[in-house]
Amino acid sequence: MELRSLGHDGPHLSVIGFGTWHIGSTPRWGVREDVQIIQTLRRATEQGINWIDTSPVHAFGHAETLAGKALAVIDTPVFIANRCGLHRDPGDGSYTVSLRPEVIRAQLEKSLQRLGRDHIDLYQLHFPDPEVPVEDAWGTLVRLREQGLVRHIGLCHFNLAQIKRCMDIHPVQSIQLPYSLMHRAIQEELLPWCRENRVGVLAASPLQDGELAVLAAPADESATITMPRSQSSSALPQAMELIDRLQPEAERRNISIAQLSLAWILHYSEITAAVVAARTPEQLLDLTAVAENPLTAEEMVSIGEVIAETIGV
Repeated sequence: MELRSLGHDGPHLSVIGFGTWHIGSTPRWGVREDVQIIQTLRRATEQGINWIDTSPVHAFGHAETLAGKALAVIDTPVFIANRCGLHRDPGDGSYTVSLRPEVIRAQLEKSLQRLGRDHIDLYQLHFPDPEVPVEDAWGTLVRLREQGLVRHIGLCHFNLAQIKRCMDIHPVQSIQLPYSLMHRAIQEELLPWCRENRVGVLAASPLQDGELAVLAAPADESATITMPRSQSSSALPQAMELIDRLQPEAERRNISIAQLSLAWILHYSEITAAVVAARTPEQLLDLTAVAENPLTAEEMVSIGEVIAETIGV
């Protein structure tokens, strides 16, 4: 699988990373599903995926535990990207953000324990905390890096102004933000800036939290696909129209809409990698196939015209 550098001096990551947000996403999730995820993670490394993106809020830490179990039986080195600052109440499932230094350190220690590691390869601030200045939160990660507990530091869901404030203190290795056929807000300003400043970009939710894959799947297959985190979307009519318009393009290449979506994202050299989720080895193989079959310039133009006509520029 193709490898791309994460930032100006970072490690080389596979263009597809294995995300864990979907773990524990169904009411009947149990041991059988856990075993399946571990098998899928092992298959991911066999297919050339060399990194995992996880978070302590995924299944209240259970995703990290499963990743740790998988890493224990995988022979090849696996790069771990993790996040801090977001917290989920086990009672009502609500989210809060805290980037206080003591909270970040405590969260890191628990993540290391669950993963069975002595360091995190890429540690990212998950969301800005309105109560903690960006500089203070970023400074905490800089100190953790100096102490050897994390190797690289990055950001998720921060805007360009906030990223620049962090850069004034210490280089930002990468930024992770939503990027998909439906969500292209980073294209106009942030992607060019990242290219110029050699900051890695990780595309989160490349399938619109699974929505594009689910909506495009036949009725007898959609039930086996991991459903999106948000089951309702105000953009649903647009998504359906976009899928209908792109279906002929996908059929010409004999690929799925999900594969087409990933191939479109990976066409942009500013994107280091896209984070995908798969519950089974079969789903994973379907997605990783795009890494070996890039879109042509003509196909990108055609897809761009469809996007402009359905979603807007």
